[in-house]
Amino acid sequence: MSFEVSLILFSLAIAVACYLIGSVSFAIIFTWWFKRYDIRDKGSGNAGATNVLRSAGALPAALTFIFDMLKGIAAVAVGYIAFLNLHLLPGYDPVTLPIDPVYGMFIGGFFSFIGHIYPIYYKFRGGKGVICVAAMILILDWRVFAIIAGIFFLTILLSRMVSLGSILGALAFPILTYILYSSEFSYIWFGTTPLEIVSGSNPYYITLRTFETTAAACFFAIVLIKHIPNIKRIIRGEEKHITIKKKES
Repeated sequence: MSFEVSLILFSLAIAVACYLIGSVSFAIIFTWWFKRYDIRDKGSGNAGATNVLRSAGALPAALTFIFDMLKGIAAVAVGYIAFLNLHLLPGYDPVTLPIDPVYGMFIGGFFSFIGHIYPIYYKFRGGKGVICVAAMILILDWRVFAIIAGIFFLTILLSRMVSLGSILGALAFPILTYILYSSEFSYIWFGTTPLEIVSGSNPYYITLRTFETTAAACFFAIVLIKHIPNIKRIIRGEEKHITIKKKES
C-alpha cells in the first residue's frame, strides 16, 4: 500500500473518530439531566448553549459551554497527536515528505464541528457548532481566538444577540488568519526546496496561510448557512435578545 493511500485511510479514521466525539451533545445531556426534557423541543429548538441558557438556566448552559469546548479541544488534540505519528505509516519519510500536524488539527476540528451539527447519536439534530470552532481556534492560535472573542462579546454587549456575535466572529476567522499568517514563513506541505518555493514548480506546495485561510472560510460559510434563519429574523427586527431563564420557585 502506497503512502498516499495510507494517509487517506488514516485521515478518514481520524475524521470518523472526531465526528463521533463531536456527536456527543452536551446541550441535550445536561438539559435532560437537570430538567428532564429534550432541549430541541424548547425555545429555538437548537441544541446549543444559548438555547439552554434561555430554556433551562445558567448552570446547565455553563456546563454545556464548558464541555462543548472540551469536546472541541479533544478532537483537535486527536488530530494533532495522530499526525505527529505519521511515521507509523508505511512509506512515510519525514525528511523528504514533511507534513505539519496542523492539518490533523483541522481534520479533527472540522469533523467534530460536523458531528456537533449532525450528531449520529441524536438523529442528526444538533447545534450550530460555534463553540466547537472556538475550541479549535483557541488551540490553533490564541491571538485569533482573543480577537474573535472580543468581537463576539462586544457584539453581544451592544446588540444582546448571540447569533450576530457568532456570525461576526466567524467572519473574522478567515480575515484574521490571512492577516496574521505570513506566506513567506509558513510551513510547507509535502516538502519543497528553496528553488521550488521561489519558482512555485512543486505541485504540492502550499503555505500554511493559504490552507488555514481557505479552511477558515469554509467554517465561516457553514456557520453562516446555519444562521440563515437568525439573519432573516435580524433583518425583520424579530431576533430574540439574550435572556436567562429565571429560577422556578
